[in-house]
Amino acid sequence: MTNGVGLFTIIMQYRGGTYIFQTEAKTPSEAARLWAERATRTDLKKYGLSRRALRDWSMALDLVRIRGARNVWCEWPDIGGHPALINIVATCSSHRTSAHKAADAIG
Repeated sequence: MTNGVGLFTIIMQYRGGTYIFQTEAKTPSEAARLWAERATRTDLKKYGLSRRALRDWSMALDLVRIRGARNVWCEWPDIGGHPALINIVATCSSHRTSAHKAADAIG
């Protein structure tokens, strides 16, 4: 990872929905904390969660590395009184790939 920072994708299945968030972080735990801090009011409403519930989860992580997969972790927490399945994937080692640079140049 460049300067120890990479792009992480967080996939949450919660209360009948699937939600995806991406952020740059040094670790999967840091990515989860950043998600809790950066979720917008609209996101929280869509998730049916309070910021406090999401933040409390992110501070008490118990991530499990997925055996047989590289850079993939998961957790089955109870968030806000409901079960969730959360996967965190180290998506790429450098957040500024050539595809990102090309997309920036276009749009």
